[in-house]
Amino acid sequence: MGALVTFYALSEADTTLDAKDEAPDLAVQKVASQVKQAADLVSQAAQKRTRITILCADQAQAEDIDEFIWQYPHDAFVPHNLHGEGPAAGTPVEIVWFSAYVALASANQRLRNRAMLVNLSAEFIDDHSQFKHIIDFVPTQEAQKEAARMRYKQYKQAGCQLEYKSA
Repeated sequence: MGALVTFYALSEADTTLDAKDEAPDLAVQKVASQVKQAADLVSQAAQKRTRITILCADQAQAEDIDEFIWQYPHDAFVPHNLHGEGPAAGTPVEIVWFSAYVALASANQRLRNRAMLVNLSAEFIDDHSQFKHIIDFVPTQEAQKEAARMRYKQYKQAGCQLEYKSA
């Protein structure tokens, strides 16, 4: 059987950060709800010592989520690094962007953290079997929602176990 794939449906209320979620850095305030939801899930999983990869659409999104995670309170610190940075053995959470992920695969290399993949790239993960659990999102915008439905169908056809939850 393939990986467990959990799709989280974002609601209209999730499309922007609340005033209570304001961060001191303006760039961090612009982080999409999907990134905030992903960071919260990563924080929860990291507390259970799960090794996680966050797969972003591009390097800019990876840097945004990196900065967002740094804003967590010190008692909820999530050890993480961007792909290519940090200690040689890696950290419990590694943030990688899609082009770097494709380059690794082309070089027959695998990601270090394969217990959980949080997919912010909006791409189907062809080599899903290397992961125990994949987290994906269903945004509220119709075009992105349709793309998420397509990924759901692809994972189903690939034999993955599927879950659907509200964010």
